[in-house]
This record gives sequence, structure tokens and C-alpha cells, in this order.
Amino acid sequence: PADVQSLIKEGKLTPSHGERLVRFADFPVVCSIIAERAVGNKTPAADLDGKNIPFEYELGNRGVIKRFYASSANFDTSVCKKCPFSAYRSGNYTDYGYCLKPEHFEQLEREATLAQQEALRAAQEATTRAAAEIEEAAAFGEIPASNGEPETAKKVAAIKHLPMIDSLRSGSYTDLSYKSSLPAGCTEGCPCRAAAIRNYKGEAPKVVPICSNPARFEKLQSADTRSNKKAARTAFAEREKAAQEVLELNPLIVDFYVSPAVHRQVVVAVWDSLRSAGKTAVEPAAKRLGIEIDFTLWDKRVDGGYAGRPSLWDALEKLPIPDLIRLTVEAHLGREILAKFGYSNPKPTDKLAAIDWIAEAGSEVVNER
Repeated sequence: PADVQSLIKEGKLTPSHGERLVRFADFPVVCSIIAERAVGNKTPAADLDGKNIPFEYELGNRGVIKRFYASSANFDTSVCKKCPFSAYRSGNYTDYGYCLKPEHFEQLEREATLAQQEALRAAQEATTRAAAEIEEAAAFGEIPASNGEPETAKKVAAIKHLPMIDSLRSGSYTDLSYKSSLPAGCTEGCPCRAAAIRNYKGEAPKVVPICSNPARFEKLQSADTRSNKKAARTAFAEREKAAQEVLELNPLIVDFYVSPAVHRQVVVAVWDSLRSAGKTAVEPAAKRLGIEIDFTLWDKRVDGGYAGRPSLWDALEKLPIPDLIRLTVEAHLGREILAKFGYSNPKPTDKLAAIDWIAEAGSEVVNER
């Protein structure tokens, strides 16, 4: 390219650099970027030798080359060695290669994916036709052994058109039999739904459902995740509102007399609840509420070592019931925020149960008044 020749004329690159770069002359963008980086990095000409493409990661990130492993491509990359554009470059490893015309590589991958989907659809249709005489002959599940019985033989013949799952290229399908649940939109009527025979070591051969369009499946899963998070946020807002209503009952609770024995029972219940929330949730909750507690006592016990009474009980016993309730609600709400927004699919835990318990306790106090 003219810009590379200018760099040589200006003395920024040597003629030796030019000799190494001439192998990229048919791909001017690639050649220019390598020359530009060689100038910026003061790269010796000798470092531009070898099978590897210089500055391959930057070139890949810019989208001007395609780095690939033959085993993970959607098509047989042996055709790349006869590339009509002479865009193939081998890597230092047997399975590794480069394509200097990435748009053509992506076209071949799309064509291979469509061809495989069509083959899977044809196999499914052939299986359905072959199974027409035998009800549920091609149903998902273990394949019966051919033991000479006519009915069994027909069932085995009904699925002979299906491909072995090991023959499908990695990344070109999703085995749905391992999914505990399928996202909305992934149904048996999907054009990308197909079947294959899985024959892994240690298990009987099985006909399993697969998706021949993993990219679409991932999009459906992402949409489901967003929907679940939205529902979780809505449920959390309702819980937060209910908890706030309980806290507004505090004036009534303050006036209600509680015996020392009952107060101790509340402390024990609150401690058990706070311990499940964890110190990392309780300590910031106490600071937000302005409740002073010596958290150095959290892991300490008195009267018998590990089996003795938690030292924090003494600190909790000094708090009135309204503060105990505030602290419990605040700690569990804080922990629920982490669960709801820190994980895509939180499991129900005692966080919600604790808030329900507090709401129920508050109602009992009102009824008692």
C-alpha cells in the first residue's frame, strides 16, 4: 500500500520491514495496520517473520482478520487451504489458523449453519414419516435394543435417519435434554427444533431434542432472564412496602409492655434471624439506622466457649423491640437487594420468611392493643 511505501521512504520502516510485509500486500488494511504498529512499537523486521500474524490480537479486535480453531468452526476449514482469495494463513499449531478476509469466513459459517439446519429438518421429517406406522416410535428417550422383534426393529428403523450428536460441530446446536426449563418461545413447533441420537459412554443411546440455532436460543434465554428480574423487582417493591407498613406500627409497639422473659425470647429470635442474614448485612444496617452495637462481639461467646451464649445477646437485650424489628427488617432487605439484583435467579430463603414473620408479629401486637 502507498502509506506503507511512504513509511519506508521516510525511514520509519526499513526495506527489510517491507520484505516481510509484502506477504500481506493483497490485504492493504491488514498490511497498513501492521506497519503502523511496527513503527509505533519500534518492532525489528525479524519479529515480523514466522507463521503467526504480527499484532494478531489488535487485528482481530479491529475485525480485519479472523483467528479460528478448525475444530470449533461451523464448516470444514480444510477448504480454506484452497481459498480463492488466498486469504488463509496457517498458525503455529495444527488446529489454528487465520483468515485475512473475515467477511468470507463468516459467509461460509452462515452457509454451513443453514445447511446443517436444513439437514436436521430433513432428518426429522424422514424420521416422522418412518414412524407414522408405529405410534411414538421416534419419541424422545432411550432407543430399544434390536432384539429381532418386528415392532422393536421398526422402532429402531424409524430413527435411523437422525444424526449422531457427536457428528454435529461444537457450537452449532444446543442439547435441550440437559435444560431444566426452556425459555418462552422455545417450543416443539420452532423451525430450529430438531432431534439427534446421543450415545455417550456409560449410558444407553437416546433420541434427544436439540436446537439447531443456539444464537436464537441464547436470545430467548436472555429475554426470560430480563422478564424474571423485572418480576423479582416488582415482588421486592411489594415486600418493601409491606415492611415499611410494619415499621409504622412502632408507636404502638413502644407503648406495649413486654416482660423481660418475652423480651429475651424476641432477642433470641432476632439473633437467629440476624445470624442468617450475616454480619456483612447486619453491620451496615445498624449504621444506617444509627443503632450502636459492638460488632466485635459477633463471633464471641460467653459461658462455655462455642456452646455458650452469644456475646451479642447482651448488646441486643439493651435495644427496645422497635429497634430490634427495624434492624431485622433493614438487614434482610439489604440482603434481599443483593440476592435480587446480584444474581439472575435467586432462590427463596428465610429473607422473605423473616419479613413475613415480622409483619405477622406486628399484626398480633395491634390486635392485642
